[in-house]
Amino acid sequence: MSRTLTSLAVFVFALTMSLAAFAASKSESIRLYNDTQLNGKTLPAGDYTVKYDATGSTAQVKFLKNGKEVASATGQVKHLVNPPDYNQVVTNSANGTSTISEIDFGHAKTGVTFGDSSSGMSAAGQ
Repeated sequence: MSRTLTSLAVFVFALTMSLAAFAASKSESIRLYNDTQLNGKTLPAGDYTVKYDATGSTAQVKFLKNGKEVASATGQVKHLVNPPDYNQVVTNSANGTSTISEIDFGHAKTGVTFGDSSSGMSAAGQ
């Protein structure tokens, strides 16, 4: 009985740790080559830290410049069959305004999409 209880405790601990690791906040570096909008805020061209927390199929994404949040948005987690070699930002440039529609993280099978990403897309990576 104690052997079964010990095995169960080890299993529960391992499961808890794997879920905690999956839900942990992640941070990546992104370079925007042009002024781009996210959730109605304009992000000037430059280097940013992107922090994201994925919970199920939803991700909360924050863009930081010099440690301060400059924009945030909620997106949908996307599974990437072929992960890119580098972080990349996909933009939609409809109506003359560049808007972030997707972020794909380098060497990871995870991406995040924002809103409608159906037309006028281009990619910028780092």
